[in-house]
Amino acid sequence: MPCAAFYALYYGVNAVYMGYISKYYQQQGISHGALTLLLLCFPVLSMFSLPFWGARSDGSGRPRVILQGVILLSALLMPFLAGGHLLFACAALACCYPAIQPLGDSLILHSLQKNGQPFGPVRLVGSLAFSAVNLLFGYLLRDEYSAVPWTVCAGLGGLLAVSFLLPKEKESRREKGSFREVLRLPHMVPLMLLVMALQLTLGVYYNFYPLYFTALPGAASGWLGLAYFLGSMSELPFLLRGDRLFMRFGPGPMLLAAALCLGLRYLLLGLADSLPLALFAQLLHGGGFIVITFAMARYISREAPPAVQARGQTLLAVAGFGLSRACGVLLGGCLSAHIGLHAAFLLMSGLALGSFFIFFPLLRRVR
Repeated sequence: MPCAAFYALYYGVNAVYMGYISKYYQQQGISHGALTLLLLCFPVLSMFSLPFWGARSDGSGRPRVILQGVILLSALLMPFLAGGHLLFACAALACCYPAIQPLGDSLILHSLQKNGQPFGPVRLVGSLAFSAVNLLFGYLLRDEYSAVPWTVCAGLGGLLAVSFLLPKEKESRREKGSFREVLRLPHMVPLMLLVMALQLTLGVYYNFYPLYFTALPGAASGWLGLAYFLGSMSELPFLLRGDRLFMRFGPGPMLLAAALCLGLRYLLLGLADSLPLALFAQLLHGGGFIVITFAMARYISREAPPAVQARGQTLLAVAGFGLSRACGVLLGGCLSAHIGLHAAFLLMSGLALGSFFIFFPLLRRVR
């Protein structure tokens, strides 16, 4: 229950931050180039901060304390974002906020695995919270996004309180390890390369979908909340059977299936010229992001030795969220300015489908 409560609060907070921060920046009256810079600096700087926090968590012997410090720092920085110090706040947040998920995953997965409990139902609570908060928040905003930083700040305060209920320690003693050990895990390199390709497309989606969607005829923040709600609810069927699917198929086939699903989804978004088709495309969300993160988190939890568990999860975040999302933001900013977001999503469809065919011979048997 504490693990489920932690995921509920974290993904509820993330629903507000990741779902509406680009609209908040846009409403501050900044230019398209400045918006792209803010969105870009977040994943770029996280590439340097994530390895630091991962090594601190593994080496300290007190992973829960490190997680709590990261949450506290993130909460203290949110008022600066609300005060208009956009570049400073965004850069400082990149040094702590992205580490919450991998550090939390490492701690929770280790605890669940040690007690023989499945991950899917616990993670499902996070998806339910993400969908409910998006639907409610999108309706309450009514195209006024000034409440975004303060809502995230309050949510992080609740998350910090719940973190005290999590298991105290992953290991009772300090252990030594390195990121090189993570890369030596069986099939880790091709799996990570496919994750990076797919996360690049998701970098375009997560940062520019709000701008794309609200530009459709008749769209507003309430409809955007509904779109996020449909995407999150589409994850539930997978999460109910995610542990069984992982044990049966393994990470390779699951990532390949995610590549196909994302390719079809971006194709629909690129062709959509109305709200119904754009909303329908959200139903394919449950075969993409959640499959990638679930399969890789379970794979690292099962294969990595205890001394590098947090390093493994943060390395996944560096490759997926940091490097790939940064390239996605930069690519999305250039494409949206020159050819438009509809054409950009068509290109992302080609990238996802192309990745499927490239990695199919390498990963179809990785179970």
